[in-house]
Amino acid sequence: MDINGFINDEVFILYKFVEIYERLKFGYFKTETEMLERYPQMNNIKDKIKKCKFEEKEIEEIKAINIDSIKNEFYFTRHISLTLGFLYHLRNSICHAKIIKEANYVKLFDYSAGGNPQCNAKGYFKYEIIVELTSELNKVS
Repeated sequence: MDINGFINDEVFILYKFVEIYERLKFGYFKTETEMLERYPQMNNIKDKIKKCKFEEKEIEEIKAINIDSIKNEFYFTRHISLTLGFLYHLRNSICHAKIIKEANYVKLFDYSAGGNPQCNAKGYFKYEIIVELTSELNKVS
């Protein structure tokens, strides 16, 4: 079976990432310091996500990005911190099925809620980053 380019074992990894994100309540932290006080092991996570370029941008800047022109990049709107923003938008793209696997890369999007949703995250990076990130998160839990 294939879902958006992911085979069964890969879908399980995506589900595992979301399960850990929700169980550890990453969506409730108000600061990165608060997250690190509760889960000091999260410092290791930063090394995993640094394998791709990631940064905050305005919605209009994200809108202008041609997803096919980037590689190993992830852009998203302002969040609590870069680390929490990366995790948050990755979680949303998985949960809303806005993630596609092409060869060894994932292409993902996140959209704002509401009557006129806008793309507030775009990325194209190696699938292995999600695998390594999920493995590290599993150690935190």
